[in-house]
Amino acid sequence: MATLSSELKRDNLIMNLSIQTSERDTERLQRQLDKSNDLYGQLVTNLERIFSPAQIEKIQNDRRIVWPRADLIEAHNLYAASRSVCNILLRRNYPLPSVRTMQYWEARERNRTASAANQTAQRSATEQAMSHLLEVIDAINLVHNYT
Repeated sequence: MATLSSELKRDNLIMNLSIQTSERDTERLQRQLDKSNDLYGQLVTNLERIFSPAQIEKIQNDRRIVWPRADLIEAHNLYAASRSVCNILLRRNYPLPSVRTMQYWEARERNRTASAANQTAQRSATEQAMSHLLEVIDAINLVHNYT
């Protein structure tokens, strides 16, 4: 019985030491996690000063994304200013829309602008025709007083 009791005490001591070791490891890992979260927060804050949310998403996931209009405008302005610089940045995996995406967007914007100009011209022509028609109707409906 004494050996069983001493054996149980020894097992209990080993388990308590194991629990203490696990608690220390858990605390250490929690501190590492907190530090990593702080560093990650600082990194994201610094990235937000430089990049747009879409660019940060591109950096994090490296998947195809739908670029917001503001990003397309900025990238197109960079491309228009210096195609070689834009190509260098793209080769270095800088988070920018591809050249093809910018070309497609530019063509779509050109069509949209031309379409809006056509609609404005058509409205103007229609308004002029309506104005002329109203003048003709007014001229027809004039009351002639011949007496």
